[in-house]
Amino acid sequence: MDAALNRLRWQCRRGMLELDLLLTAYFDARGASWSLAEREQFARLLDYDDTELWALLNGQTQSGDVGEQGLVERVRAQSPVRGSEVSISYPRGTS
Repeated sequence: MDAALNRLRWQCRRGMLELDLLLTAYFDARGASWSLAEREQFARLLDYDDTELWALLNGQTQSGDVGEQGLVERVRAQSPVRGSEVSISYPRGTS
């Protein structure tokens, strides 16, 4: 993986576990085959702060940019996390 892709993958690490799961799953499934334009579009999506990004990815808001909204929908479709229906299992005795 080249340095630019490594940097993008690192930026998928966010302050919210749900965002980590969504973004990393999408990146791991598709990132290696992206064109330069697709990389740039994904990088722009990562420029959102966590609250705004979560609202986009769980469907509370939509992007005014058609291309960006398409990317948001592809991330959601690829993800192990569906919308705001997030289920995270913790070992017994922790939470």
